[in-house]
Formats: sequence, C-alpha cells, structure tokens
Amino acid sequence: EHIVVDNFLEEKHFKDVESKIMGRYFPWFYYDTIVKESERGQIGNQFFNMHMLYDNDRPTFSNSFEIMDPVLGELMKLDDPKFRMNTLIRVKINNYPNQGVFREHTMHTDWPSKGGLNRKACLFGINTCDGYTKLDNGKESVKIDSKANRAILFDPTIPHCSTNTTNDTRRVNINFNYF
Repeated sequence: EHIVVDNFLEEKHFKDVESKIMGRYFPWFYYDTIVKESERGQIGNQFFNMHMLYDNDRPTFSNSFEIMDPVLGELMKLDDPKFRMNTLIRVKINNYPNQGVFREHTMHTDWPSKGGLNRKACLFGINTCDGYTKLDNGKESVKIDSKANRAILFDPTIPHCSTNTTNDTRRVNINFNYF
C-alpha cells in the first residue's frame, strides 16, 4: 500500500525548502554507487550526489532541522495512523544528475523485511521531471512520477527503485525513513 499526496507542503514552506536545497551553495557529496556494491565505480552506470540530514539519532548538519521541519511537521499530523510519523530514523536528500541517458536504478529495500516493526518512508519531490519511483509489492509494479511538492508514502521494506532524469539537469528528492 502507498499513498501519493500532491501539494504536501504549503507553497511558501515548499519554496523555502526548495530554494535551500536547489541553491548554488548547498553541499552535495558524491557516491559512486546507488544500491549495489558490485556497481560501484562503473563508468556511465549509477552514481549520484547525496546529503545526509539525519542519521544515527542525530542531525548531521547544523541546518538539518530547518530543512526537514516542514515535512516532519506534516508527517506527524497525517490523518492516516499507518503513515503518521512517531520516530525519525534517517533523512537523506538524493540528487540524480542528468547523464544524457535515462537510467532506472536497481530495485532495493531501505530496510530488511519488517520483523514486526512498522517502518515507513516518505519520498518528497523537490523538482518535477521525467523521473519516477517504482514500487513493486510482488503482485504489481507502480510507477509514480517525480513532481515537486509530492509526497509518496510507502513501506520501505518492499522493493522499489528510483531513476535519474533526461528533461532537467537533475532529479532531487528527500527520503524520510521513520516509524
């Protein structure tokens, strides 16, 4: 099960988050693989830039919360108790550059199967482009287009994948993992 919520943030809050992340001086960190270690460093294969905002029970940068807070506030007051946030696990911003070729990344899970834990994810879109997120619950695959200010709420223990883009300079989203 997944939920797609367009216009997740009020426009002024979205514009504030977007301007910080898409700004010229936002720090990005290069990773030469997205999912599989065996894909590491393969030229023209899968690479991206990432900025970890929250991990190991703490923010990673002094401004992490000013970027995360608008989305966290909405996650904590969701009507659906299955997707309402109680405890934050990890937050990372993904920046998938346009490589001139459209690439669907390897299917993966953010966490191993549930084991009784109610793990959730919110993939929050920063820009609109031809990229997408694909969810595969074993019965069907669903492609959800990348759209600015769109939240995709889902179970991160089911296989899913991301893509880059070919109609913008990059595809950017924030991945919130939580209980």
